[in-house]
Amino acid sequence: MTQNDATAVEILGEEFLIRGASPERIRALADFVDSRFREMENAGRLQDPRRQAVLVSLNIAEEVFRERERLVTELTKTRERLDRCERILDGAVEVESE
Repeated sequence: MTQNDATAVEILGEEFLIRGASPERIRALADFVDSRFREMENAGRLQDPRRQAVLVSLNIAEEVFRERERLVTELTKTRERLDRCERILDGAVEVESE
């Protein structure tokens, strides 16, 4: 991998070359992940790096799952509101046509 097609990022003091999204996006993601590791370190939860990586990954996955659940709930509520609006509008159109 060359510097031309990868973005260099640092997580816990270790450099990684990452390919994929825009360099800005890659840096933002790496900063987010690095901050999660730092939070764990600051909380005094120093563990072996592999275990620490698994725990950070699980914490991030939990956030993703909660956000998905929130979005599904919001979508369901929005659909219910739209259905109610549609019934109201249908009723109004029926009244006008009589």
